[in-house]
Amino acid sequence: MRTIKTNVDIKDVWPDQVFKWLLSLTNKKYTEWHPAHKKWRWKTKHKNQIEVGDKLIFREKVEKFSLRFSCKLTKMEPNTYMQFKHKYLPVCHSFLFKQTEVGTTVNFELKIGYKKFGSFIDFWLRKIYPDPEFSSAIIKHVQEEFRLLEHIFKQD
Repeated sequence: MRTIKTNVDIKDVWPDQVFKWLLSLTNKKYTEWHPAHKKWRWKTKHKNQIEVGDKLIFREKVEKFSLRFSCKLTKMEPNTYMQFKHKYLPVCHSFLFKQTEVGTTVNFELKIGYKKFGSFIDFWLRKIYPDPEFSSAIIKHVQEEFRLLEHIFKQD
């Protein structure tokens, strides 16, 4: 298993604002947020309300890596935490939002592979998403995303 982590500080934007903004994402907002973003769609059970168990489809082109994921929101603590597990791959990513004196720290974590079993699959995942190139691209992308989000909030 491989874990990729990064933290991003956002000034003058609070955890509840970031959390609500992410839950209200539409394809238009998502594709305007960052040039690497290609598609976003919530598949929800209830209109205008995101809940644990709801599904998400997103596409991104992060440097040379085309990411196409279908995942499920598996854990959520309002204004604090959200975790997604991917439908077809042993991949999980999460966001933890912590309030600071000047705004929010976003802690991002991406886990790829299996803890104990599945070394054959892990081998192929490393071929598809080689390190350190893939890890560097993801970290750079997440940093860019949330710095751009800070600017979006300053414009509103």
